Amino acid sequence: MRSIINTPEGTRDRLFAECRGRRRVRQALTGLFQGRGYGEVSTPEVEFYDLFLQSGSPLPQEAMLKIIDRGGRIMVMRPDCTTPIARVAATKLKNLPLPQRLYYDQTVFRSGDAHRGGSSEIAQCGVELIGSAGRKADLEMVALAVDALRSCGLTDFHVELGHAGFFRNLAARMEMDEDEVERMRALIEGKNFAALNDLLEPYGDRPACQALRRLSRLFGGAEVLDEPPLPLSLPDETADFGAQPDSRTALRSRPANSRRLENNIIATNFLQIVSLSFFMPLGKVGQHNAQHRRGQHGAHRQGGGHAESIEQGG
Repeated sequence: MRSIINTPEGTRDRLFAECRGRRRVRQALTGLFQGRGYGEVSTPEVEFYDLFLQSGSPLPQEAMLKIIDRGGRIMVMRPDCTTPIARVAATKLKNLPLPQRLYYDQTVFRSGDAHRGGSSEIAQCGVELIGSAGRKADLEMVALAVDALRSCGLTDFHVELGHAGFFRNLAARMEMDEDEVERMRALIEGKNFAALNDLLEPYGDRPACQALRRLSRLFGGAEVLDEPPLPLSLPDETADFGAQPDSRTALRSRPANSRRLENNIIATNFLQIVSLSFFMPLGKVGQHNAQHRRGQHGAHRQGGGHAESIEQGG
């Protein structure tokens, strides 16, 4: 009896119509990015593990596919696009004027939990805006994200706005070790309220702990802006997040059935670890997740960078 060799866990073959559909989506996205002045960069599929270790990447090490080179050094299959592009910007592009507008169309590789059916190879098409900060840069990213989805033929999606500074500031006040902070981040990102309460139980007498419990539920529409203020001061970088009277008035005055940028945009979500994200199916390409990420890694954000990516998984 002949044995049948299947593809490795988390991978699969794609045939004919699906390949054509994926190609159309990627061509629509890259065409849009080029039209907005973004230049393509490509990074190796294999990187040194130390690059992600030293950059403060939020990806847990067990999510990275590791290999050993002939010199005994630990390598990883590229688990993320932003960190390698930050490396390129800090080396090969360091003498170019800012801001720099870069885009990529490549695959990342991640090791998911066994038996969950996730994909280990994820096609990403996105942009990095480096050396530009402020509301104008934020607006450019939001507008480009919406236009990117529309270019793929999508009409039913929503955008969640958040700020990583809230979590970072509160976590710094908890005196937790790095492993506990990462676990707390994952629980908040997954909105796992029961497990989060268990983790925070030993810290219950700290004001930051009470604020973190509230942050895990501060998401939704414009009504979130009416929530009582958190019982502690927040960092300067988040002080005016959603606090401008004009923004509040505009958000509250919209009709309940308005399309919100024509696509049901969510006003705010303080607990999102990534600053700006959305999730939706990629139309005829199949049921995939799509994400828009801005400033996902701390080192990248310090340079005034923004990142956006469309992911096709499965």
